[in-house]
Amino acid sequence: MSKELKPYEKENLLLHKIKEKKAHQHRRRVEIKAIERGLLRLEATFKVEKQAYIDDLKSRNDSVDNVENQILQLTQDLKKAIPKPKPKRVVKILDGKLECDICHNFYKKSGLKSHRKACLKKIELEKLQAKMDELKLDASLDLEGVQFFKNMPEEFEVPTLDALEKDLEKELEKEEAD
Repeated sequence: MSKELKPYEKENLLLHKIKEKKAHQHRRRVEIKAIERGLLRLEATFKVEKQAYIDDLKSRNDSVDNVENQILQLTQDLKKAIPKPKPKRVVKILDGKLECDICHNFYKKSGLKSHRKACLKKIELEKLQAKMDELKLDASLDLEGVQFFKNMPEEFEVPTLDALEKDLEKELEKEEAD
């Protein structure tokens, strides 16, 4: 027995959902701003450390080239230490459909997420297929090598241990006969 909502209850429910969504968006914006402020603080700290390091090196009267190389190294280390933000996906809309950022086809909003997963799996499969083709090529080259040795004339064949023993016995018999 489903109870139908009265119009004012539906309106209240919709308003509640909208408020929840806005609150979530606000929390997300606050988190992003906090992360950005933290990154700015990190950059400022690194700049101060870099300047202190430069002053320390100059006070030691090291050679100019050595100081510049160490400064360059420190700068590269600092750049690696600062995390880079992920680029946002640019979404194009055409007739109410969204563009897939992988294959650039347009899909309805409800089907875009599953389509992206399928596109990523397709790319993985293509990579695996390329690896398999490479392995097949390696295997075919190995088979060609085996065929080459099988088709080789007998005089070039590598003797087995039994064949070597028989040859040795024959040589010993010839020596004994002489």
